[in-house]
Amino acid sequence: MIIVKQNVIIFLLLLLYACTGRIDKQILIKAESSNSNEIKVDTSKFNLIYLDFDDDGDLDNIYSSKFLKGDSLYIYRNVNNRFELSLRTTNFTEDGLFMLDSIRTVNSDTLGGIIIYNHFNGAGGLKRIMFLKFYKPNGWKLTRYIGEKSKESINKKIVFY
Repeated sequence: MIIVKQNVIIFLLLLLYACTGRIDKQILIKAESSNSNEIKVDTSKFNLIYLDFDDDGDLDNIYSSKFLKGDSLYIYRNVNNRFELSLRTTNFTEDGLFMLDSIRTVNSDTLGGIIIYNHFNGAGGLKRIMFLKFYKPNGWKLTRYIGEKSKESINKKIVFY
């Protein structure tokens, strides 16, 4: 319960800063490297996604928590057939408040290499799209956040740069 509250608070703070125009475009997420090539993952709690987010021709591994199993996201970069932890963060689901729809790559110099799509798990139709950009050797930046709320008579879209 504490983790859920903490993630909700972080999300609300990001939303507050974005609405006031004070969100920093230079949010960098530091990565940790792993000396071991062995990745131990509980497959009952994580989905494995293969993507080449750094455009080096090698598939990288992305582990995202399954629905109601947490909100963790681990990105391992394939460097010379060794997997190095490049990013440990959230998949922006707040552990069940939102459902992860997909994680894909995008070929854009400004937006980055990974797009995370999710939607609210209740009424209201809120959808969110987050863009994460990879910087060599192991830096990441949240480059854009898009929130959409759709109802029959209401269409609102909030874009953060």
